[in-house]
Amino acid sequence: MGVTIKNTIKFPKFTFQEDLRIIASRIFIPIMQENIENQVALDGGALKPNNPKYTLNKVRKGLSPKILIATGQLRSGFIYKDKGKNTVIVTLNSNRKTIGGYLQDMGKNFFGISTRMENSAIKYMKDKINEALKNGKSK
Repeated sequence: MGVTIKNTIKFPKFTFQEDLRIIASRIFIPIMQENIENQVALDGGALKPNNPKYTLNKVRKGLSPKILIATGQLRSGFIYKDKGKNTVIVTLNSNRKTIGGYLQDMGKNFFGISTRMENSAIKYMKDKINEALKNGKSK
């Protein structure tokens, strides 16, 4: 009886690009938008308050007194884009990127990955992997 030993094993190839797009568009961006609307920082605490004079000026101009909300452009400015194989980044569109960076540097803490976002992304991927294993398929 003979045994043939192969020196290569062909593992299925996995690509996660589409899953990363889904995580960005259906988990990360909506949670950041929701946090701004609900005035919640990434750590789950309250957003750092605005200077009272700035808030008063916003109200006088007919804008929302809420932190990070004036015209709605910041909330609607989140985008995602592919950044190579199995990499997707979430950023702000060009007309909000500079002010977003300034606000983040001021300690507003609205942009990044929170524990909630991370846990939601991990759950999504676990569910996808379990589904693929159950069906005996790989991408």
